[in-house]
Amino acid sequence: MNHGRRAAGAFAMILAVSASPAFATNLNLRLQSGASSFITVAPGTLVNWTLVGELNDNANEGLALFSVDLSWSGGPLAPAAAPTASPMLNFARPAGVTNPAGFGGTTSAGTLLQVGGGQNTINSTFAPYPIGTVITGVAWPGQPVALATGQLTAPAQPGFYSLSASNVVANVIRQGETGIPFWRVDKAGPGSMTFLTVQVSAAAGDTQARSRR
Repeated sequence: MNHGRRAAGAFAMILAVSASPAFATNLNLRLQSGASSFITVAPGTLVNWTLVGELNDNANEGLALFSVDLSWSGGPLAPAAAPTASPMLNFARPAGVTNPAGFGGTTSAGTLLQVGGGQNTINSTFAPYPIGTVITGVAWPGQPVALATGQLTAPAQPGFYSLSASNVVANVIRQGETGIPFWRVDKAGPGSMTFLTVQVSAAAGDTQARSRR
């Protein structure tokens, strides 16, 4: 069987299983670097970024799935990093399921499409993935989670540039679910979004050079 088609099919199944059409909960997102959504760097600087997610209420059992497109006005984006710790490990293969290109997203004309993945809410045990257990309470209010991380390169030309998110898709585990026979989910709407603004300044390079002397 084609692994790309299998991943896409599983991703669509987890997105669709018992998802209600209404949005009771929203997923708020913010893009930041070093805990800030506005930074000033020198031209050519390698910038670490983080996508932070937090649900606007706890009338659910936490985040089940998320997918988001990312674009950088300063040039093409490399795929996001593969998760290395819980809870995001449970959203990536093999514990979870992602689009065929993986958790880090599909590159298309410099944009990253469908960054993210979903937990094994269908309780699959017969395929190579998803095979993980479900973690509840992910991204509840007051418990923001680093959903994805990555790096971008500041352009050579001074100016203001933005790392932005769009096409947000998310599911939350329905309140009261126990996972028997599977975890029912509800669609979550896109909430507030804070983008990362990067000011590229030659003066920042001069300041950094002096600080190293």
